[in-house]
Amino acid sequence: KAGVREADGERLTAIYASFVDHAWNDSAGRFRNFMGYDRKWLEDVGSLDSFGRSLWALGETVRLSPSGELRAWALSLADRVVPHVRGINALHALSFCALGLASLASARCDDGQWRAALEHCGQTLEGALAKTRRPGQRATWQMMCAAAPKPYRPRRSASPANRRAR
Repeated sequence: KAGVREADGERLTAIYASFVDHAWNDSAGRFRNFMGYDRKWLEDVGSLDSFGRSLWALGETVRLSPSGELRAWALSLADRVVPHVRGINALHALSFCALGLASLASARCDDGQWRAALEHCGQTLEGALAKTRRPGQRATWQMMCAAAPKPYRPRRSASPANRRAR
């Protein structure tokens, strides 16, 4: 059977969740990104990208985890993270935030905080698209999705590991 054994999966999940939990810098309202071998953070504030990817991971954890304890942890951390979404100005980071917020919003009804942050992400991304759209161009998200190759298959890199697998 391919994949990770259940016991290994639970152990790894605990390690990854611990890293995300410790990466959150409450005073800065950001996630740290890089930790040294001595388990000390190499920066006080990580990239905007790491903020978006971490919120996405929290949302997916809430939506998909079979563990109630893990979902409760992700919900608790997400509640502390979401108010800081409005401070994110990088479009790619906002896209990651939107993915996480959509997962959070679909997983439970909330007081509106997550939906408001998701709406902020969508409006910001839509505004950026409107500013860069050429005259006469009528691209919409639906058109872009329809134009994407089906099914999506990422290309294999030319890494030595992939060359050996061929």
